[in-house]
Amino acid sequence: MTAHTQTLLLAGGLAAVLILILVVSTRMMLAARRQPRSRAATEQAYQELAERIAFAQEASAASLSRLQSDFTEMRAKLDAVERVLLEKERKPSEP
Repeated sequence: MTAHTQTLLLAGGLAAVLILILVVSTRMMLAARRQPRSRAATEQAYQELAERIAFAQEASAASLSRLQSDFTEMRAKLDAVERVLLEKERKPSEP
């Protein structure tokens, strides 16, 4: 191999290394620019999710409150029926 060939190979290798450094640094800069946008989108998605969860929690609390009210009403009616049956049981039926 001649000195000229070695010089060309060395120059080509250096050029390849410089191109590689340029590509890597460009990708890193682009990634750094995209990161805030990506973070903002993620934060917005979390905010929307938190709002939906809060709405669902409010709806669940309202449903639970209605169910408790219905249960209390049913329990009162059942107690009344039980009292009537116990009174009937205590009094002998008249022929």
